[in-house]
Amino acid sequence: MAYCQNSREDEMNDPFGFAMQPCTFPPGTDQKIIHAFDAVDKDCNGYIEESELRTALSKCNQTYTARTIRFFMCAFSKDTTRI
Repeated sequence: MAYCQNSREDEMNDPFGFAMQPCTFPPGTDQKIIHAFDAVDKDCNGYIEESELRTALSKCNQTYTARTIRFFMCAFSKDTTRI
């Protein structure tokens, strides 16, 4: 089990680790994949929402329409609001 490292400043001083939320990946998942997921999952809820995907893709010097972002969401998840 991996833990999302994207904590808000007020949560970073949490001595009991309650700010860390579990993100589950299949056994043997490459650590690079887990770190990439954590970098995109800004709210650490274990999912990538449409806004997080849009932000991540824009950092790659690419612009996508809202329709294309929704296509990606539908193509990779049964839940069209998050991956």
